Amino acid sequence: MVDPSGHIATIAGIGGSWGYSGDGHPATQANLGGPSGLALDQQGNVYIADTNNARVRQVAQPKPNLVINEGQYLADENGWGYRPMAWSYSSPVTEIIDLATGQNLYHFDYTHDDKLLASITDQFGNETRVNWSGYYPYRFAQSIVAPHGQTTQLIVDPISNRLTRITYPDGSRYDFEYTSDGL
Repeated sequence: MVDPSGHIATIAGIGGSWGYSGDGHPATQANLGGPSGLALDQQGNVYIADTNNARVRQVAQPKPNLVINEGQYLADENGWGYRPMAWSYSSPVTEIIDLATGQNLYHFDYTHDDKLLASITDQFGNETRVNWSGYYPYRFAQSIVAPHGQTTQLIVDPISNRLTRITYPDGSRYDFEYTSDGL
């Protein structure tokens, strides 16, 4: 997640770990298997397309716990009272629709050559862009540009394919160090 000041925060998943666990626990302690899409409802809940586990996982607000929603196409109410949304299960996802109103909530654009996420546009026309560097198959996200131009720079080591630095719009930065124990 990128907050309004352009800082990146992990909201779900254990970095570098693949699997299926964590329901009912803090979302940052959960294992995901191939997260490939996101949706956000009006209450601030985040839905993650956990592709390899064939699930839609929910990071609920105000406490970030994952809950299972076992549907390929629909994140429906299931008694939780959340806004029902639908999206294509095929890749790449191009839009998320509010099933109650039929309104397009988010539209996703991808690069033409290797289908990497290029931008997300919300229902109000606010666009967040992802800029890429390099050539297929050696492409790396270079920056994320928020709707009002705030740019978060990303530095990826092309040999290890690991994120090594994030520089925020205010100029502050965070360097990552990888060891045998992890990040």
